Amino acid sequence: MFVEDKNNAEEVLFYDFAVQFYDVSFKYNGKSYYLLTDEDHVAVSDEHFTKEYETFSNANELIERFRIDGKPLLTLIDQLEDVEPE
Repeated sequence: MFVEDKNNAEEVLFYDFAVQFYDVSFKYNGKSYYLLTDEDHVAVSDEHFTKEYETFSNANELIERFRIDGKPLLTLIDQLEDVEPE
């Protein structure tokens, strides 16, 4: 399902992930991404949330600095699909 209303993606990333500390998954250009929350950091992880590929000190830092195709996640929010808390 394509997220036509970017507010849904924003709500999941900025509230469920950044405030409530839920793990999150989404798709961008047909590829799945998984965001893991831990006690002292957050990370881009595998689909099982067991392997961490890139870590950040907090969710806002990940949203601002994690890059997909050279672009910050923050600038891609309206293009994300299937944005869901896990």
